[in-house]
Amino acid sequence: STDAGSPDEEHSVSNIPLLRIRPTHIVPLPLHIYLGMGEIIFDEILVKLSSQIIVDNVVKHLKIKSLKDREGGGGKTDVFKFPGPELHKLSRSKFPQILSGAMERLEYNKDTVKSVEDKAKTLQTWMIVLARYLLRTSKFKTKQFSALAKSVEEVLDGMTNTFHRNLTPKMHMLRHVVQFVQTHKVMGCVSEQQLESMHAYMNRLLVRHKNMLHQPAEQLRRVLADTLEKYILPQRV
Repeated sequence: STDAGSPDEEHSVSNIPLLRIRPTHIVPLPLHIYLGMGEIIFDEILVKLSSQIIVDNVVKHLKIKSLKDREGGGGKTDVFKFPGPELHKLSRSKFPQILSGAMERLEYNKDTVKSVEDKAKTLQTWMIVLARYLLRTSKFKTKQFSALAKSVEEVLDGMTNTFHRNLTPKMHMLRHVVQFVQTHKVMGCVSEQQLESMHAYMNRLLVRHKNMLHQPAEQLRRVLADTLEKYILPQRV
């Protein structure tokens, strides 16, 4: 448990917590929350609002690549096997209009097409808003924090009441994002996204120093030295 106090009526724990860490002291992994919410949102659009033939048409039109079309799969989601960068591209495209165009070509009822397009626009707007705040690297001022809190409540209320989604762990974590930002005034700059970037860089260094494969200790030393030079030393100058 992360509850800092003893069991009481306010908390759901029945025993004294093993670790007394306040939720506001735990970084809520904004990149994974963003990808998880993207998975939920585009599942709502692509699965519940559309048929597979429409989905195939839209994906082909936008040139969105699935994991099978790309090497690796870092930052992936489970939505039709889209990697994170492709999901981000999808959220910023003219996706709702392309979706409604595909439905019109298949001679769907005009009212149905309009309803689906409107819902897709709403869901896409939520994705853009989540990216703006969850991946934000600069400090939050009072106005931006208020906008974040309002947006989170709008998304959660819409997903549960309009789209009738059960509250998932990723959706629940959005409220912890608000608590964390209220306490620390930052989010994206302490994200695991920074570690993902460093991980990719170190993988490239392993390839660069592949002439040391027969000396793994020396290969690792060179990788660590290059990583130190790029990420750590500049911050101390």
